[in-house]
Amino acid sequence: MPLLRLETKPGGTSGHGTVFKLTPNGNVYNETVLYSFQHGPDGIAPVASLIMDSSGALYSTTTSGGANGSGAVFKLIP
Repeated sequence: MPLLRLETKPGGTSGHGTVFKLTPNGNVYNETVLYSFQHGPDGIAPVASLIMDSSGALYSTTTSGGANGSGAVFKLIP
């Protein structure tokens, strides 16, 4: 079963963090980036654990960015 994780900055294409998936492949894990934060309304530096709802959507928060610069709650839809 894949593991879903958050990576705090400086990860991702803009250096503001990512959500990624680790999938076991024998003795190693393959990493797939699901989302790369862009330093805007989507937030900066995700740090909280991911929460999944019954439809598979993922929720969490960031430490800064967002509409007022004080963080954001985000949702990733599968």
